[in-house]
Amino acid sequence: MMQIAYIGLDAGGSKIEAVGKKGSVLKTVTIPSVNARFEGPTQTVDRLIEAVKRISNALGHSGEIRLCAGLAGVASEASQQDLRELLARAMGAPAAHISIVSDALVAFQAAFPAEEAGTPKAKATTAAARPARREQILVIAGTGSGCYSFGPKREFYRTGGWGSILGDPGSGSAIGNSAIRHLLESLESGQPTPLSASIWKALRSSSAEIHASDPTSPATVTAVLDYVYKAQFKLATLAPVVMERFPHDPSALQLIQSECHALSTQVSRLATTLGSNNPEIVLAGGLSEIPSYVSAFENAIKDVIHQATVSRTTRKPVEGALDLALEMD
Repeated sequence: MMQIAYIGLDAGGSKIEAVGKKGSVLKTVTIPSVNARFEGPTQTVDRLIEAVKRISNALGHSGEIRLCAGLAGVASEASQQDLRELLARAMGAPAAHISIVSDALVAFQAAFPAEEAGTPKAKATTAAARPARREQILVIAGTGSGCYSFGPKREFYRTGGWGSILGDPGSGSAIGNSAIRHLLESLESGQPTPLSASIWKALRSSSAEIHASDPTSPATVTAVLDYVYKAQFKLATLAPVVMERFPHDPSALQLIQSECHALSTQVSRLATTLGSNNPEIVLAGGLSEIPSYVSAFENAIKDVIHQATVSRTTRKPVEGALDLALEMD
């Protein structure tokens, strides 16, 4: 009997990560991403099929699969079901073998993997012997941010995650936005700071063409706004400039602490919804890989939820997608 291949996909903001498992063989591939919120279902399905083909080829597999894909921009069950049916038809596979879920769920699964039967904790013989379950909250802080929790039956709870237009506090985009505001305020007040100088330098270097034409041009409010509002400028590209100066630079320290405080208030709202005063919080996303940011975030959390614990995830969201694919049998 031919082995089944299990495939997990995580379609984030910049790439699709795929991991496949066939027996003891494990393979990974990465391709450019798709955002189902902004691209049509046909383009989304085409990109997912490409990822499935790539990982299947890596596994040397052409038979039956079980697939779980976590996608940004498809939080509603209706949109997930529509994409699942489209993908099943395009692949010629049973819809029962395909699961489309939100990117938040696969990230949550990776951060809080289910206990395996037979582990010491699972063998506790009485309810009194088991530690009380604490509410679990995933906080994603990358290009965007958001706070998520799932109940025992995968009931979905969230605060934030509204997107950069409405605000994603504590995210790379929000830090970049605050950096620009700091630069503009320093120009308008005539009080430049080391941070504002670094931001201006990074902003100008983002356009090689303009930098080459006038490499010594002074910072002005008009020039800053021209840079920021040019097409496809990504505010999150300025976050590393701030993080490089954090926490020794007073301006960077204030900026990051403010963003972490705003993000912690979103976590606090979610903890209140869950009825928890001691949640287990796991931080994921690109900023979770920076120890100074994790420390600042933990300090902000402790100010609003004194008994919370904070740690950073050690698993990637695509690993959570694979976990969910493995559950399909």
